[in-house]
Amino acid sequence: MNTISSDGFASMRRFEFRASMQERPTAATRDAEVRRVEVVYCCDEYYARHVAVSVRSVVDTLDPEWTVRVWVIGSGLDATARGVIEDAGRDGAATFEFVEADAREFAWAPVGLHVSAATYYRLSLPWLLPPEVHRLVYLDVDVIAERSLSRLFVESCEGCVLAAVENPGIAHKHELGLPPDVRYFNAGVLLVDLDAWRERRVSERTLEFVRTHPLPLRLWDQDALNAVVHGAWKPLDWRWNQQAKLFRIARPSEFTRAEWRRVLEEPYVVHFSTGLKPWKYACFHPLRGRWFHYLDRTAHRGWRPRPEKPWYPIRRFVNELLPVPWRV
Repeated sequence: MNTISSDGFASMRRFEFRASMQERPTAATRDAEVRRVEVVYCCDEYYARHVAVSVRSVVDTLDPEWTVRVWVIGSGLDATARGVIEDAGRDGAATFEFVEADAREFAWAPVGLHVSAATYYRLSLPWLLPPEVHRLVYLDVDVIAERSLSRLFVESCEGCVLAAVENPGIAHKHELGLPPDVRYFNAGVLLVDLDAWRERRVSERTLEFVRTHPLPLRLWDQDALNAVVHGAWKPLDWRWNQQAKLFRIARPSEFTRAEWRRVLEEPYVVHFSTGLKPWKYACFHPLRGRWFHYLDRTAHRGWRPRPEKPWYPIRRFVNELLPVPWRV
């Protein structure tokens, strides 16, 4: 385990990559030769257990000839919390780097009920990660991998800043200055070309958007990233970010029935993207059992949530009898 202070890379704020994309090997080619996936999580102490579950899934599904370096950008992670995360990948091909973020830098930023200031830590990646990291897979703490992330890591961004999965049903794009017919991505799973991100000053522009946007940002930095990266991101197969809402919407016209069935039944990454996370008793996600499968391969094996309300056991019983779109 290595621990890196954010001060150690403070000078990187002034670092500029002057070589053009055409003058250097692509990030996909260079990093694939190393056969090491760079994975990044951002969290605070509350989410350490959830990061551990996600890490366990990444390690368990990784192709055998690959390794993974896990970067945890966090605040308030003590030795116990870091030990829980490290233990989740100790018997696999994983190494860990813990980078301390300063939560005070984002004290001004808007947050939500299940979203803390840690969501903004990913905007610090160009300054907190060393120049040797050219591309990475960013994961929210509420995801589990069901396919080797090496398959995603070697995808080409095709000159774009990032690759991501569309987030359907976003009705407030006009509030961000986006045309109504433009694609909007979900930021819970990102393949990032960090060289291009740095060159195009995505973090600086996104933070400025958050500071100056006159309307409330309904989805926080995800909204701001979509506004800033508009036209410079590559769409991925929806199975790389199977969002919870997909179980409750009608099949999009661009998918055949067979294709949509594969999205729902054969996900590569499962994203528990609503407020009802699998660590909440009231969660009715049809794949929550997979989260507990990986939980039981961590130091928290056997843990299960207790009902937050007296009537939640009845609610769960009724929900189990209903089709997923009707569950409440």
